[in-house]
Amino acid sequence: MPKTSLSETFATLRDILAAQSEHLVVTVDEPGDFQVGSPDQQDRIGRPLFVAGVRTRKNYVSYYLMPVYVMPRLVERLSLGLKKRLQGKAASASRPSMPIRSGSCRS
Repeated sequence: MPKTSLSETFATLRDILAAQSEHLVVTVDEPGDFQVGSPDQQDRIGRPLFVAGVRTRKNYVSYYLMPVYVMPRLVERLSLGLKKRLQGKAASASRPSMPIRSGSCRS
């Protein structure tokens, strides 16, 4: 299996999240950090309520999906490969040695 870089892993996950976020607000779009929030709800200080994000860390790329806390059935729709990477309910970690299949994060 070919090894991918952190930046390639981030780009793949960012593209997947961006394609699924047409009804959300992009709150952060910087190298290594992409976040989307609710257009209707705000956090306690007035920012769009965080919904999902992708962030590059030192040795892995994190994928956060907060709706699974209120809709646990969403986890059932994740691919087996992504389920194995879950760290808690709403976060998964991907290292460069773990290729991402394009259908694994889509709802």
